[in-house]
Parts: sequence; C-alpha cells; structure tokens
Amino acid sequence: MVNIGNVVEEEVQRTFLSGPRPEDQLFGKFFANVDKCRLLMKEKQVLASGSAVLHALQGSPSWVPSDLDLFVSSSSLGELGLLEWHEYLRSEGYSLVPATVKRSYSATNCFEYKNTSRCTKVQLISVLREPLKHILVTFWCTHVMNFATWEGVYSLFPVTTLEKGQMVVLSADSQEELMAVDKYVERGFTRASYGDVKVLDEFLCPRRVGDDLTYRVPFSGAATEVDPKFGSMFFEVRKHGIKLIRRCVTSDPGSDS
Repeated sequence: MVNIGNVVEEEVQRTFLSGPRPEDQLFGKFFANVDKCRLLMKEKQVLASGSAVLHALQGSPSWVPSDLDLFVSSSSLGELGLLEWHEYLRSEGYSLVPATVKRSYSATNCFEYKNTSRCTKVQLISVLREPLKHILVTFWCTHVMNFATWEGVYSLFPVTTLEKGQMVVLSADSQEELMAVDKYVERGFTRASYGDVKVLDEFLCPRRVGDDLTYRVPFSGAATEVDPKFGSMFFEVRKHGIKLIRRCVTSDPGSDS
C-alpha cells in the first residue's frame, strides 16, 4: 500500500483509527448496529462511497457529511435483498422517502431513506454493473473515488486527495456535478487539471485496484490483504474519464512485485 505524507497519515491514525474499530468511525454516524450493516454489505456485495467515506479518510475536516451512498448491482440485490435492507434500515430508525429517485448515470433506481433524529440520509443505489466498475467509470472526479467494502476502506488516489487536497475533474458535465465542484472547493479542495497530475504515479497507466498506490484501512476481523476480487480489475486514467482494461499489458507502476 502507498505511503501518504506523515502529517496526513498521523491525522488519519488520530481520528479515523482512534476509536475501538475503524468501521465505527465511518458507519457509526449512520447506524447503531454496524456489524449488521457489514454483514449485509458482504452478502449483497455492496460498496459504500461518496462524501462520508472521504470525510472518514480525511480525519477531522471542518465539514460533516449527512448522507451515505450504498451501491449494489441490480442482479445482486433482487427483491429479497431490497427487503432485507429495508428491514435493517427501518430498525435503525430510517423511513423510505415515498418517491423513488430515478438515476441517470447507469443506475436503475435510488431508494432514499431518512432518519430525522440522526439528521442523516442513506441512499441505496441499484446499478447495472458491478458497483466498483460503476464508480470507476461514472464518478466525475478523483477525490470521490474512495469506497468501503465490508472489509475495509480504499482510496484510489490518496496522494492527490489526502496529501495534496486536490480534485482532478474528469467529467463534470451536469449542473449537479458542476455544483459539486464548488461545494468541494468550499470544503478546502483545490481543482487540478489532468495535465497537472498526469506525470504522477497515481495517473500512470495501467493501475490496478488494490495496487501499491492504493491506500487501504482494513476493518476489524478482515484480512490484512486486499480483497482478491479486485486483483484483476485494471484501469487507465484518461483526460476525460477512466477506462477499464481487461488485463495489464505493460509494466504496472503500482505492482505489488
């Protein structure tokens, strides 16, 4: 795994890893029964992403997230899986917002739940492909390309995101995405162009999820090694987005070897 700057590493250790369990630092704001959440994530291959994961990795930024995005493939979720998540979220004090939001970026549905006592929101987002592939291909900027599985948290661009506080906008086209750029500038991020970072190791091709350039924080009871299902997921960072590739055809700058 990558070594980020000492100051950033110490801040992550002090805040994100300071509690009894790192998963509680991420999910505890949203759920009382974090273990049940992790179990459902494991069974249905759900990934958490968005501002909540970024906030946890940053340590103690001044801004506080109020929503958690959970991504699951529509084939893995099914009606039974949706019912299980609904029952769990209801037990955690969440209510389903009646009008289901239709998503536009390769997603089928977004089920939004709100907990008024916690002032939090959870979105269960059903996508057409594997959740990690969805994140890589559709997310608009590198600083939000962090995710949590049941077994740990990953940051794909930790030096740029956590050490330098930069966001490399790859495909901010919609009004919502353009507004998000301004939001993260207000949260302390600086905007960088692809040309500014393309010579950095994080942006050299090809990359692999879980390579030596990935920053990972394992959850309790999980293996110290990267989940093996990520080992064959290679990608290239391009000026206008990320492209998935089937296999590594040149030397991997983030190779474990």
